[in-house]
Amino acid sequence: MVIGSGSLPVTVNLERIDGFNEWMDIRLEGLPPGITATATRIGPDMFSAMLTLTAAENAQLPETVAEGATPNPAV
Repeated sequence: MVIGSGSLPVTVNLERIDGFNEWMDIRLEGLPPGITATATRIGPDMFSAMLTLTAAENAQLPETVAEGATPNPAV
């Protein structure tokens, strides 16, 4: 399924446990061909950050879509 091109900002939320309060580097791996994501960092005493998903003109969704995901995202 071709989804077209565009970008979508995504908020990443972090639940800190057991007193962990260091920097967290966040990146998405294993994305379908034509889909990229910026990396981001969540600093000490912070709980969220933004990253951007970008679809190339020829990006395609895989045959299976994660449960609860929208197969035709508005990007």
